[in-house]
Amino acid sequence: MKTFIIILFSIIASFTFAQKPKMPADFRLEYKYDAGMFPLREDLKLFSGNGTYKAYENGKDFEIKLTSKNKEEIQELHGKLSACGFFRLSLKADERYLNPKEDIKDKGSKTIYIVASAKHYFLSEDDFSTMDKDQAAVAKKAFEIVQEFTKKYRK
Repeated sequence: MKTFIIILFSIIASFTFAQKPKMPADFRLEYKYDAGMFPLREDLKLFSGNGTYKAYENGKDFEIKLTSKNKEEIQELHGKLSACGFFRLSLKADERYLNPKEDIKDKGSKTIYIVASAKHYFLSEDDFSTMDKDQAAVAKKAFEIVQEFTKKYRK
């Protein structure tokens, strides 16, 4: 009985004291959104705790430089993406993002490109139709998380 209680306590303790996923040193995120006819465009680039966010919404331009002061927010963004299952998605790397010399042309949809732990993840809104229901739900949640992150900088 004591063994059972010790095992049970160990399991509960491991869930209770589980650490947040650590943001890898090579974490990089690029997010692009063009709403087409709706006047909203966004471009977010994060590199190891720094970055830029540019947006246009309803006739207003926004340009924010993210610095080491924003590192906690960026780590929280990484944690939310990890918690929703983004890094477990079966995504193939898109050659446009792997070859930095090539121009990236966004055709008016949402895209996320992430490098984390030397792995490349590319997700486009257009990919939802080729995913199974569960993966599409995770992908949509990932976009919601990034949009929630950027929205606070457009006030």
